[in-house]
Amino acid sequence: MKKFSKILILLALSFLIGGQTLAVATDCSWTKAVITTSTSGGEYGSPLVVTTTSTCPTNMEAGSNCSGTQETGQLCCCNLLAKPTEPKFIIPDFKFQVDIPGLAPLTKVECTDKCAIPWISEYFFGVYNYLLGIAAVLAVVILMAAGLLWIVSGGDATKVGKAKTMIAGSITGLLLLISISLLLNYINPDLAKQGFIELTPIERKEVESLAVGRKNTTAASFMNAGCASDTELASGVLFYATGYYKPQYNAADPNFWCIIAMQCSCPKGTDSSKNCDNLYGKTFPNYHPCLEFDANTPYCNMTSSGTEPQLGTIAGPPCGNLPKDSRVCFKGTTYTITDSGGGIRGKRIDIWSGNSLSTAYANTGIGTLTKGPCK
Repeated sequence: MKKFSKILILLALSFLIGGQTLAVATDCSWTKAVITTSTSGGEYGSPLVVTTTSTCPTNMEAGSNCSGTQETGQLCCCNLLAKPTEPKFIIPDFKFQVDIPGLAPLTKVECTDKCAIPWISEYFFGVYNYLLGIAAVLAVVILMAAGLLWIVSGGDATKVGKAKTMIAGSITGLLLLISISLLLNYINPDLAKQGFIELTPIERKEVESLAVGRKNTTAASFMNAGCASDTELASGVLFYATGYYKPQYNAADPNFWCIIAMQCSCPKGTDSSKNCDNLYGKTFPNYHPCLEFDANTPYCNMTSSGTEPQLGTIAGPPCGNLPKDSRVCFKGTTYTITDSGGGIRGKRIDIWSGNSLSTAYANTGIGTLTKGPCK
């Protein structure tokens, strides 16, 4: 029923509501460069070095898709896109192509964490009530016509029989119209209620939590706690895990390059001149975005040890009692240690979560780890 409702809202909105198109323009052009000069040296007999740097003006960044002819002293500069904010559901300004008499204006939707949209239900019940009124009028008209036919029949058995049939049909129809709500409640009570379609925004907070989880104080305390002893591993010891995953390629999202850097290695390295200062409105200065690469470039397909990550594998700390290929039980799931990492030390592990952000988010946190498969 839920799948049908989602399909229905997409089809109905496309038919009833005028669409809106969202476009993002790069807006790049050849712009006069800002020249910055700096000096170094010149003391105690060392040579004076003068360095000249050409950059784009404030609120612009260097680009590569400018058209036209470049003149001397110009750089290809693009206007910075507005900082993305938390996703908001924007109520479209629309007008019905088919007006339904008696249909009140649709409910104004106020979205917080979720959006409950009753438009399809309200429109359906509006059409239903409109058709119900038409049907009731027709039934009464037929009933009146049948009575008139009986009066003027002059005792003709054929006409009287036809009039009786019309009367029986109209009364039956009126009874059905009156009892329709009872029938719907008997078949399925939800059919007689005005429902709504619930929409939830893309959970960007999960991305933020993964970024924070890798370098927060809790992660640092477990990383600096030292290796677990054999006794602890046998009885169970608390470890801190961070889930990591392969994000879907989306070069149009300016946050994509930071997300890749946070989740796996960058195919062409990182841009150390930039920080991830605006990941969905949050600041993560300890991360540098990846250098851009095209969709044909493999990414998140290799661990630091040179193997392809697989579900059920983790990166473990460089501890003698947890060597590579060891099997451990963490939060009721058996994992195999196939990799290590610079930030994976002490009582800290990384869990490969495939292509699922929600799984990576669920895998992040504190849990009990024991050596050996789960029993």
